Amino acid sequence: MKILLINDHIIKIGGAESFVFNLSAVLEKAGHQTWIIGDDKTESFSSLISRWYSLKWYRETQALLKTIKPDIVHINNCARAVSPSPIVAANRAGIPVVMTMHDFHYYCPKTWGIFSDGNPCPYGFGYRCFISNCQTFFDGYRHFGYQMIKGIKVFLHREILKRSSLTYVSPSKALAKNISKSLGVPVKVFPNGIDARHPLTTYTKDILFVGRIGKEKGLQSIGDALNRRMDLKTAVVGTGYLENALKSAYANIKFYGFQDPQEWYKSHSILVVPSLWQENFPTVILEAMSYGLCVIASRRGGIPELVKDKINGLLFNPGDATDFNRKLDYLKQNPSEIRRMGKNARKFVQRFKWNNTVKNYIKLYQSLIG
Repeated sequence: MKILLINDHIIKIGGAESFVFNLSAVLEKAGHQTWIIGDDKTESFSSLISRWYSLKWYRETQALLKTIKPDIVHINNCARAVSPSPIVAANRAGIPVVMTMHDFHYYCPKTWGIFSDGNPCPYGFGYRCFISNCQTFFDGYRHFGYQMIKGIKVFLHREILKRSSLTYVSPSKALAKNISKSLGVPVKVFPNGIDARHPLTTYTKDILFVGRIGKEKGLQSIGDALNRRMDLKTAVVGTGYLENALKSAYANIKFYGFQDPQEWYKSHSILVVPSLWQENFPTVILEAMSYGLCVIASRRGGIPELVKDKINGLLFNPGDATDFNRKLDYLKQNPSEIRRMGKNARKFVQRFKWNNTVKNYIKLYQSLIG
């Protein structure tokens, strides 16, 4: 088969980008042909305009459909650069379209999926998105104009999606349920894949945080708790707009910037994932589990689908530093639990091998081609 993969960005900046490149590699290994298109910049002035409805990406997709004649167009993130215009081009050419959802953006224009009361939003896209002071990157009514513009863009995109012919896929049940309810469409659940062939951690170091250092990832919500613990050392691998502020505030937490986390998984005992927003399918959790780390994560979005409390990790209430501290105390008092849950985690991740993920997509592609 010939598969055209489309994503907002074609530089490896996050989970969606890693998914696209990994999917392409495994499909190619299985004997299929793939092409990947998208913006080669993270943000630009042109993307602020193109993300509404891009004629450039419509024409580029249209041209590729004529030259490479793909059997399937597989679109991923499209809200921040390419827009849904490639879907329209594929529909007009009569080529089946698969869309993998990677976040809650089309359910919640503010992306977080968290209502103003701090709980997961039960409503989805609607009038409340324009009048409620929901939690997000830039919350507060002073950002009302910015959020209004985002909401209008999401409304436009949702209308295009509703009028288009495509098959939706989500890596998590949580996102699938919300998208299905909000857009009124069926959504298949195909968990993302990982390379699970890793050595067991040596458990010689304590706590690890891996990821973007931004408000949504919640490191600041447990920063005081981590900083006060003299019995456990914390390493932070990643970067983001809160990095300098947190460095200044927490002298006992060591920040190492952006690095390949694989080397860090090999020695640490505990991974913390304190997300405040609705997570879809955090690959960092599965990566850490594949090394045998014990994961302490917040009950947000698709996280409880991966972390089974006191079986292969521990769950705590989002933003609740006291509850988080209880989990650390439990592991400190019962150190054998780290290895027990880590061992269970290593077994658990075996079901998420890339070959299984690709088999799901190949089967779907073939059913759409007929």
